[in-house]
Amino acid sequence: KSLINDIYPADTSRSVRANLSAKMEDGQCIAAFAFYGYLKSPDDKHKLIIDPVAGAVVKDMFHLKMQGHSLCSIADILNERGILPPLAYKQIYLRLNQKTGFKTVGKNKWEATMVRRILLDERYTGVLLQGKRTTPNHKVKKVIYRAKEEWVRVENAFEALIDRHVYEVVVHLLGRDARKAADGIALLSGLV
Repeated sequence: KSLINDIYPADTSRSVRANLSAKMEDGQCIAAFAFYGYLKSPDDKHKLIIDPVAGAVVKDMFHLKMQGHSLCSIADILNERGILPPLAYKQIYLRLNQKTGFKTVGKNKWEATMVRRILLDERYTGVLLQGKRTTPNHKVKKVIYRAKEEWVRVENAFEALIDRHVYEVVVHLLGRDARKAADGIALLSGLV
């Protein structure tokens, strides 16, 4: 009796997974929330549009990194300007009650790790990355993280905040030990 009762949920689970997989391949965003810098479109919840406020902050972060600022320096600049970090911004202005594993008590401020995470996020170039994790089946809730080659990747799925070339330069700068001099990044910074 138990085996027969399990057939219907298993079949429903397969149907839902197939539907979500088709939406991901089609370039539709199936996430519950849009990531920082973007909003879900009011016309179509599977489309992303640029958030004018948070999008400007993301562009500014890339601009500051291109000028040679360190991650800590960028975080300090954002804190001095009174800009809320992503989770606080979503909770206060977008009224989203999002759960997180990160620290939520105390003063909301930018940290270097937040800045690094945003600067390394390829989605800001208009690439939709989904399917990073899954579960074995409908009964087992253990999360399995997929290899990068298995992610669903759709180019130009939404309007890019950052030019592809700027993103690649910033990733290259983050890979080097480039310290800012008084007049910008030195020519041989990170090499000598």
